[in-house]
Amino acid sequence: MSDLEDLKFKQYTDKNGVCITHCSMGNKEGDILALMAENISTNFKEPLFLEKSLVVSVPEPDENNRTEVSIWFSTNEAKDKMSSIIQKFFEWRFPHLSFEKNTTMQMQEPGKLTININ
Repeated sequence: MSDLEDLKFKQYTDKNGVCITHCSMGNKEGDILALMAENISTNFKEPLFLEKSLVVSVPEPDENNRTEVSIWFSTNEAKDKMSSIIQKFFEWRFPHLSFEKNTTMQMQEPGKLTININ
């Protein structure tokens, strides 16, 4: 999708040490398309203006250490565009993560996708 060339990721750490990434297009930083938060705690305040999608468990850098990424996204965008945006986030945030023949994905519990590199 050529309109994803202006995709911007702004990453920061909140006061509780949670790594958060805002995703927006071009100069529209206030118009957040998606928000990704890593390893959130139960007291994390979810963004009410976005719909929660799911949690993705990523091996970091191996199967013994994992990062859990909670994803919230805009319901105002087409689903295929949001899928592409979320894929771009993972390519940007986890460049070492390669999907090869030995990579599998499983829904181990409702709302949680686990990526495994066998």
